[in-house]
Amino acid sequence: MDGLAVPHARVEGLDRPYAAIATSERGIQWSEESSNKVHIVFLILIPREDPALYLKVLHVLGTVLSDREQFNLVAAMSNAGEIYRFFKNGEVYLPRFLTAADIMKREYKALRSDDTLQTCINALISEHTSELPVVDSEGRLKGVARADNLLRACIPEHVLWMEDISSILDFEPFVRVLDDESTTPLTTILDGKYPTVSPDSPAVQIACEMMRHKSSKCYVREGDRLVGVVKLTEFLNKIFRE
Repeated sequence: MDGLAVPHARVEGLDRPYAAIATSERGIQWSEESSNKVHIVFLILIPREDPALYLKVLHVLGTVLSDREQFNLVAAMSNAGEIYRFFKNGEVYLPRFLTAADIMKREYKALRSDDTLQTCINALISEHTSELPVVDSEGRLKGVARADNLLRACIPEHVLWMEDISSILDFEPFVRVLDDESTTPLTTILDGKYPTVSPDSPAVQIACEMMRHKSSKCYVREGDRLVGVVKLTEFLNKIFRE
């Protein structure tokens, strides 16, 4: 959140979270990399044994301070009693569990269902990823374009069981796909099986779905519309390291 800094540490042996808050109406130059000033600083210590607690605290702060007027009101406070009463009277509480909405990325790269294979290949390479979601013009999730499906389109299944592959050493199967990539619809490599959850699903369900589908991403849907993406690496970082 712009104007908010939340330095934190996970500490062994703590029995509960501890927090300190500092406010600055004029703003603090927080880093050389950013010209934006920080007006509210939350310093948080979290028990190491509760990896989800930091994310719950972030969820609460984001909810309470999402309104800019509320944010500016807190930033202008200079008295500890004022700040305490603000959060106490606002009935701030930690959610019972994290949800997909708390940890998903709302900005993500997606392909369109009418894109060509050429567009798909370029996107997979430029995004350094092995899969991308595919949506229609209304944002409805239609499937996932996977790099391994692209390989299967190039190399017939029976080749995997051939002892002598000398006939394809010059990547001839790849050349055939390359010749037609600008006109071939990406739907030729579309996969209809992928992990999905709803925004209010418990975050642990994301892990279960990724394991079930052996996937490194989980897609968050509201009805048929794609609203967020969770990457396995980011999920692990938030749970084990942040």
